[in-house]
Amino acid sequence: MQKFLTLLLFLALTPCLRADGAAAADDAATAATAIHVEGTVFFEAQDGGLQPVQLGQLFEAGDHLVTRENSSLELALADGSTLALGANTEMVVHSVG
Repeated sequence: MQKFLTLLLFLALTPCLRADGAAAADDAATAATAIHVEGTVFFEAQDGGLQPVQLGQLFEAGDHLVTRENSSLELALADGSTLALGANTEMVVHSVG
């Protein structure tokens, strides 16, 4: 639970994140991209089901990400920093705006 809360705080302080698949040329500070996916990593789809995260996938505010045992996800944020999620972690992407 502490990992989850720490990630929420961190993401609240980062730029708005997008996952609509559109190019972020109109707002360069809005994208987070999956740059490393290892093991079993999911995002919650619009229908509520879990779908596998794909390398290069974009995420936006409200997206729910889940890593399972022996899994990890690394995101590239718009400001050039990265965020790594370890095994057995859940997070919801939030934005400040």
